[in-house]
Amino acid sequence: MKSTLLILCSLLILGCDPRKDIIPENIVGIWTSSDAVLNGELLIEGQAIYLGSDGAGALLVGPPPIGVKITATFNSSTETIDLNMIEHERVVRKISAKFNSTNNTIILISGKENVQTLYRRFDHLTRKTKKAIGI
Repeated sequence: MKSTLLILCSLLILGCDPRKDIIPENIVGIWTSSDAVLNGELLIEGQAIYLGSDGAGALLVGPPPIGVKITATFNSSTETIDLNMIEHERVVRKISAKFNSTNNTIILISGKENVQTLYRRFDHLTRKTKKAIGI
């Protein structure tokens, strides 16, 4: 306990906040395919990425809506979002997405091909939505 407290205090003194958001505000939220159908904030059909500021999120497709938990990081110099798909607390697949700040879109990438363009539908994730999708 003392060692954990010492590490946290050291990080704060050095200007490192371990709670710092890793996904920028302009990317946090719910991003969907143009044909997506939602019930409130929940995907019914289409594709969606749910991204929280801490990098926790989910990738969903439907119908019926099914998904996988993800952890995400953002590289601001390349505007790339690296997504780790998580099952049973392990990374089972890694994919990338490109944030296009000009068009305000996220483009899912598979290999060297653009697979799907996603549009921001909500600029936040509520506690209720996080619970509903299991993150």
